[in-house]
Formats: sequence, C-alpha cells, structure tokens
Amino acid sequence: MRLNDLRLSDLRFVDLYLGEDFAEIKGLQGSEHLTDPAPKELDAELQTIRRLCRSKHVEEKDREFSISVDGHRYRVTMLKEFDGTNIFVLRRFSLQVRALSELAFFSKIKTLFTRPDLKGLILIAGETGAGKTTTASAIVKARLENIGGVGLAIEDPPEVNLSGTIGRGRCIQVRASRQTGGYKEPLVLALRSNPDLIFLGEIREESAAAEVVHASINGHLIISTIHAASVSTAIERLAALASGDRDPQVAYKMIAMGLKAVIWQQLTVSELGHEPALSYTALVLDGEQDSGPRGKIREGKCGQVEQDVDQQMRRSALNPHSSTF
Repeated sequence: MRLNDLRLSDLRFVDLYLGEDFAEIKGLQGSEHLTDPAPKELDAELQTIRRLCRSKHVEEKDREFSISVDGHRYRVTMLKEFDGTNIFVLRRFSLQVRALSELAFFSKIKTLFTRPDLKGLILIAGETGAGKTTTASAIVKARLENIGGVGLAIEDPPEVNLSGTIGRGRCIQVRASRQTGGYKEPLVLALRSNPDLIFLGEIREESAAAEVVHASINGHLIISTIHAASVSTAIERLAALASGDRDPQVAYKMIAMGLKAVIWQQLTVSELGHEPALSYTALVLDGEQDSGPRGKIREGKCGQVEQDVDQQMRRSALNPHSSTF
C-alpha cells in the first residue's frame, strides 16, 4: 500500500480525537505510545469526517450520535472546550455480530444463555472498550437464531446492526438518547411490548436500573452491560443505581432474586500486536447450589461473592481463560 492510499479504515485503534486543528489517535495498534498524531496522509479524509460530524450534530441536536465512513460506523461524542471549539471523539463500532460459539465461555454459561425458559438478568461488566456489547449482542443473536421470538434492543447509539430477521427470530432495534430522557422511556415501552428478550445497551441511570431490577423478577429476560471493575462491583453499582438515594438493601434483595449471571471481561493486546484477547471471570446463579452467593448478594455482602466466582472458575478449569475476540 502506498502512503497516499492510506485510509482511516486501515488502522486499528481505540479512539480518534478530532479538534479544529489536531487529530490524535489513542491506542493505535503497533504503537508504543498512548496517543499518536494521525498520519498526514489522512488529512483530507479527516477534514471530511470533521464536516460530517458537525453536520450530524446540527441535524440530531445531540452530543452523541453515530456516523458511517468508508464502510465503518463510529460512535461520536462531542466535547466543547472552554473557548467554544468542538472536539469530536470517535470510536469504531463492530458491524458484525459475533457468534456465541466464537466466544470461549465455559459450557455452563453457554447452556444458560441458550436455555428456552431463561428469565432474569444477564449482566456483562467491564471497563470502557472491554467488548461488552460484542458479548451481549452475541447472546441476543444466539437466542434468536436457536429459539426464535422477538428481541428488542435499546442502545445509545446502536453499535451493531441487530435489526431484522435473525435465524428463527426477529430483533427490533431502538435508539435511546440522553436528549430525550435516556433509557427509561424506551425501556418502559419495551416492557409493555412483551418481547421475548430485551437488550439494554448500558445500565447507567437510576430510573433505568430500577426498571431493570423490577423486570428481572417479573418474568422478563434482560441482557445489559454496566461499567465495573469486577463481578462484585458490578452488582454493587447496579444496587446503588437501582436504589438511588434510598436504602440499597431492598435493591440487593431484588437483585438476588432476579440475577442469573454476571460476566466481567477485559480485552488485552499482546506485544506482538495480535488480535485483542478476551479474559473473563463469571458468576452463574442457576439452581439450588447457588443459594450461597445469592444469600451474600441479598445481604449486600458482595465482596464475599468473589470467592464464589473463583470457585466456579476453578471448577470449570477456566482460571484464567482467554480467547481471540
């Protein structure tokens, strides 16, 4: 490839920061630095992307939106500096929904995810860029392909294309927006629509968290993601959001009833620059043998749940375990 043929789509990276007079790439594959200036060969393309971001922001009147460039979709977050200039932060979405079989979770998890009678909450936790949406969408795809029914996906903005027929089922994809109240209203409408599963892009608001916790004990299957540093902190954060400024003990009791599984995951890149690898720990709550960890959650003793996580991972001979993601 000649340098003047270089396209943004040729690069693997975490984030692209586009200011009025700069372009910085964070997490560029193969680089030893946290950030790198964008190659000069991309100047013309990046200028076009700036114009597209400005136009999309005006059109949607939102600081978060998505754009399509050269066959790739990007989530865009607009930041405004103190001097009034705009900075656009772009993160590339994966357009392909991965198959659950490609993600090497232990068999107990895969069996749970594809069980026809499954109800409750499946929570995928991790830091930003950990591939949480990839895992969640793979679960949605597997269930609709093998079981059928109707799935309803609510994201802000949608990261992968789940809309349409998927195997024996169908997925309806809805966009949520902070500008129109966040996740709560589309989630309430989804619950009233009686789908067979609901994928909520992220639990980040108190009102939506409370709805998720209630729905998980009322016969719904909810698949969602949450920012957290471990399985136990994911449960703690869910309880804190769901309880708001009230005593979280009620939320812990409800979570203990409705929670089916928590997966905490992270992506790591080897020094050789290979594909990012998925590492995870998980807690599955499915059966009488899991009354111990449920009791700890019910009492708000989430830190002790990590012992159960370790035991489950050891029993499954998957501690640690990695797979290409």
